[in-house]
Amino acid sequence: FRGFGEGDGLHAAARGQNRRITGQHAVDIGPDLNLLRTDAGTHTVGQIANFKTAKNLKPEVIKRALFAFLPSQIYIKQVEQAASHFHARYNARKKLYRYLILRQPSPFLYSYSFPYYGSLSLPEMRKAAKYLKGRHNFRSFCDGKLEGRNPIRCINKITISHRLPPIYPGQSK
Repeated sequence: FRGFGEGDGLHAAARGQNRRITGQHAVDIGPDLNLLRTDAGTHTVGQIANFKTAKNLKPEVIKRALFAFLPSQIYIKQVEQAASHFHARYNARKKLYRYLILRQPSPFLYSYSFPYYGSLSLPEMRKAAKYLKGRHNFRSFCDGKLEGRNPIRCINKITISHRLPPIYPGQSK
């Protein structure tokens, strides 16, 4: 996938495969598939999506139906009924971003990290990160289609640490 924006990623997969589901497990996603947005090339854990359906199906039936048409790269952890006014994108209270700078090559982490093999100073990185905390206007990062949305965001916490990723080869507990 190339992000979860409108017309990309999960939207395209869901709408493209929706017509293939037939029978009692059909889930009509319709035009109202709502997701938190992600940037192209990023990965997400704990992504929340919501949609409306006219079918009266139990959550476990909807979960099986979703697994039937979504690509194997997507795993549905939980399905539950939400309030009719809930919107995954606009009701989000916060997001957590994690960036991994890979200091040694790893085929397991290649797609999930930024490779940088030069020297890094954690104290200097922590010092610079203090300037990123707080409220900032991110209008210059937008595509120009704000449509009344507020580009001001608050960065509450930045943690910079040195540790081995959990699947690093040769790592011991």
